[in-house]
Amino acid sequence: MEKRYTALMTISSILKVLAYIAGAVGIVGAIAGIVTLPRGGPGSISGGMILAGSLIYGFLGAVFLFGCSEFIKLFIDIEGNTRSISKKYGPKIHLINFLAPALSL
Repeated sequence: MEKRYTALMTISSILKVLAYIAGAVGIVGAIAGIVTLPRGGPGSISGGMILAGSLIYGFLGAVFLFGCSEFIKLFIDIEGNTRSISKKYGPKIHLINFLAPALSL
């Protein structure tokens, strides 16, 4: 099987790596928020905001990037399936399209 769309596969892999990095950065930010949380005073409020923001944005960023990576792979798979169906049934479909006007009443 020939390799097709190597640039898109590379972009998909890069997006997947960036998704893992975004998730890791979100976890590191959450840990930083937890560390600053127990100090009390005004720092605890900012620690809570760091914790919540890191978890939310890290998770959303990771899911978005991972989803984009999978969409690229999905479209490549759809093209491959369409190509294989066209090779398998292409001559039959052209014959049906040729005969259809003559067979209609």
